[in-house]
Amino acid sequence: MEEANSTDLKRLELKNSKSYRLINKVRRIMDKSILGIGLDPIIGLIPNVGDAINFPLMLPYLYFALVKVKSVPLALAVTFNLMLDVLIGTIPFLGIIMDFFFKGFQRNHDMILGFVDGDENVIKRVNRNAIMMAVLIVLLVALFLLLVKVSIFVISWLWELCQSVWAFFI
Repeated sequence: MEEANSTDLKRLELKNSKSYRLINKVRRIMDKSILGIGLDPIIGLIPNVGDAINFPLMLPYLYFALVKVKSVPLALAVTFNLMLDVLIGTIPFLGIIMDFFFKGFQRNHDMILGFVDGDENVIKRVNRNAIMMAVLIVLLVALFLLLVKVSIFVISWLWELCQSVWAFFI
């Protein structure tokens, strides 16, 4: 009985923490605030800006998972969702459309909430998939770096093409 009260007290303490209130506010702003779609897909319309803004806004989720909840598997799951959101955002045109449906902030919030509330299904799923998530994170990082390299190549090629066209007319 005393253990249950201690667990309930810990959950209440987590939910009342400043960091939990911060991740809840970030989730509302990014995934729900404007006509129910949030700011995330709107800033995603500006190439690379959305991803540049999303990354630092996911850090409080990672902090909460690692420091407050003290769960490495949960932190891996949060990181995986962040990387997946950034990767989806880098795909031209499709990334913009997917931002309206893939709610990374909401997914991480729900996962953290399940952990804090002791939802056995969430806890089992995250713990069971921790190794797979670590491997997928490594693969996503590699794929992301490849996309960055390809993007740099394409931008360089376009820049050289523009310079050639400009030189032709001058």
